[in-house]
Amino acid sequence: MYLFNALYWDSSVKDYRAGNLTVRDGKIADIDVPGEGLFEKREPLSGPSRDLSGHFLLPGFVDSHAHLLGIGLNSVFPSLSGLSSISALTEVVRSVKHPVVWLRGWDEGLLGVFPDRQVIDRIDSERPVVLTRKCGHCACANSQAVEAFRLERWDEVDGSNIGRGILKERALEAIPTGSLFTETTLTQALRDASVRCLSCGVTTIHSDDLGRVDYRTLRALLLNHRGVRIYEKMLPQKESDFSEWMERPQEYFGDFGDHLRIRAVKLLLDGSFGARTAYLNAPYEGETDYRGVVYCAPEELDRFVKGCEKNGLSLCVHVIGDAALEIALRSFERRAPSDNPLRHRLIHLQLASRDQIRRIKRQNLWVSLQPIFYDSDVLLAPKVLGEERYRTLGYPFTALYEEGVPIALSTDAPVETVDPWPNIRAALRFFPIREVFQFYTFRSAQSGFDEERVGNIRKGGCADALLFDKDPFTLNFPELERLRPVDVLFNGKWLSDNDTVYGGGFL
Repeated sequence: MYLFNALYWDSSVKDYRAGNLTVRDGKIADIDVPGEGLFEKREPLSGPSRDLSGHFLLPGFVDSHAHLLGIGLNSVFPSLSGLSSISALTEVVRSVKHPVVWLRGWDEGLLGVFPDRQVIDRIDSERPVVLTRKCGHCACANSQAVEAFRLERWDEVDGSNIGRGILKERALEAIPTGSLFTETTLTQALRDASVRCLSCGVTTIHSDDLGRVDYRTLRALLLNHRGVRIYEKMLPQKESDFSEWMERPQEYFGDFGDHLRIRAVKLLLDGSFGARTAYLNAPYEGETDYRGVVYCAPEELDRFVKGCEKNGLSLCVHVIGDAALEIALRSFERRAPSDNPLRHRLIHLQLASRDQIRRIKRQNLWVSLQPIFYDSDVLLAPKVLGEERYRTLGYPFTALYEEGVPIALSTDAPVETVDPWPNIRAALRFFPIREVFQFYTFRSAQSGFDEERVGNIRKGGCADALLFDKDPFTLNFPELERLRPVDVLFNGKWLSDNDTVYGGGFL
């Protein structure tokens, strides 16, 4: 396929170039670049072609942290996202016909009430019901679920309150999900998630999916997948998992064609603000000594860093609170070289001091940020942190940029929508628009050693791109909010040329 009269974005210079692109076998086989300006298509051309005059071609988005199966499960099962009343919640729960109900996405700020055990018992007292908060770090269960899953033993673990049906962190992770997440369900979820990503311009996603599915099942699913490109981060469920991976890394990690790369280890250090489990240096607002949850001791984290360093793997660490960040920083300072050749990464980073930011830069650690969290947490965060701490330490994204810390962008979907545009809107509060697109494409790809393939439009790279009828970099804010790609190129095929992503031969 020939794409002529193209004005395409070159991430290496952060500007447009003019050229004719030859696309073959899912790759950009060649780019004809004139001396200057646009030029007419060459003759003769064989095969399909498309005149891109008057349009702007940008790389496909690379979401540097999300949960692909979680995105898909929110379409297989009803989502609780956006519900604003108990009556709406009741309607959704009662619409589910499965003998066990497990749904995700509620936000107590929108609902107007915290949906605890008593509330859910009134909605459904006949079968186990577990409703997970949007953040994924907290859930509420009814009495049937407490009994069926023997949850009393988890009372007070990580701040859980079984009397109220409130489950946090490890208590939530202990609930078995095998009857819900069958192979058929997971396959459908992966397909639905891929369709969703591609339809809004996300062509590569860095995903973390081991939380609710075992390794062999996940590997089989991903190896058969031909949708959105996946960079999988492996989350160990216990330390023995990690030890096994480090003993035989070649069996678990590597590149598996153009659609799947498993190159990183993911580790949780703390929880979230919404669950009040992010690990803080000072107590939560209104508490005398409660500072949140920490998942592993410093010496344990040292072993993770050492193992990844030995085996050439990136370690991606979930840190939201400043105390969790401090543990991560000290471990990387002890165990990893300061130039960070393996591109170890901090994910979220919602609370940090100036000194910590300077140390992140000195260690050359990458950060995967979700600017949309600032918008979502604008009412919640000051309440749980206190106004002063929120104002001085919270959401330090501009400070990270000014310090020169390498930044990648992401949504953490399904915590937030995988659609990049609300995230882009939020990011403009912290970064110039050209940097926002750079962080969401080339830099996100670079964080996973993938910049030669994706996140840029270059000869030899994957033919993944977004076609716009307006230049995003010249629009005012309201115009940019309304902007969407008029077409998506993925693996050398246009989305508009196919009726459906899967059935129409798009993949």
